[in-house]
Amino acid sequence: MKRLALATVVLIGTAVLSAQPPTIGEFFDRFTTEWVRENPNQAVNARFFSGAEQQALDRQLTPQTDEWARSRRERARRGLADLARYDFSRLNTMDRRSPN
Repeated sequence: MKRLALATVVLIGTAVLSAQPPTIGEFFDRFTTEWVRENPNQAVNARFFSGAEQQALDRQLTPQTDEWARSRRERARRGLADLARYDFSRLNTMDRRSPN
């Protein structure tokens, strides 16, 4: 029973920590990585990744389909909605100028 209680506390604590919004820098890092990962042409041109991930993207082409374009617009909308949740007045001067 104690193990179950401890496991529950750990899971709840993990959920609370993961519910915390990332820093603005973490947000931009994650969004940019996802954005470029979904566009192999961009990843190749920018040499954004390294190692096996970049090599895999080097062998792909970005699908220029209506579905892909809709997916990109939706990702952009979600990114803007996530960004709107930040209170920029609470950011330090450096993060207001450059999130990285």
